[in-house]
Amino acid sequence: MNVMQILFRGTHTLYCFRTVAPHKMMESNVAQTGTPSSCTGRQQISITPGGTRYWIPQCDDPLKPYKGQKFRTLNDAIIFYKTYAYAVGFDVRQSTLIKARDNKTILWKYMVCSREGYKHNTHAVHSAPIPTDGHVKRRRVSNRVGCVARIVLRVDGLNGCLMHRYT
Repeated sequence: MNVMQILFRGTHTLYCFRTVAPHKMMESNVAQTGTPSSCTGRQQISITPGGTRYWIPQCDDPLKPYKGQKFRTLNDAIIFYKTYAYAVGFDVRQSTLIKARDNKTILWKYMVCSREGYKHNTHAVHSAPIPTDGHVKRRRVSNRVGCVARIVLRVDGLNGCLMHRYT
């Protein structure tokens, strides 16, 4: 069993236990209080009259991000959001990174769902594989579906990191 320890919201500690078996996503979360809670990617599906489906993730309150949430470092915020995403059943990727004019200091960081947006088509559509440098690139189906799950983090120098926006 692998144990990943994440620090968030000051002194709280969250432990996520992953099993090696591929058919099990996660056994449980144990907060600092020692009480186990469910962490299996629970979701509520909402369907609009037009037929559009929205997945609303369900998880315990300590895992839920909120606007104005503070973290000691940018890395703590990234680990927190990755843990939340894993708990409710989606993957994340790093998106936009805005640096100061000195090109070293990070000011803003965007984390998005791995299925956010749509792939840019860089080549014309071909029915055969595209040869490049003697290697054949195989065509792949895009997994992007326009998901809007994201967080925007504002790095505040020595004061840590603040969650500016959450969707």
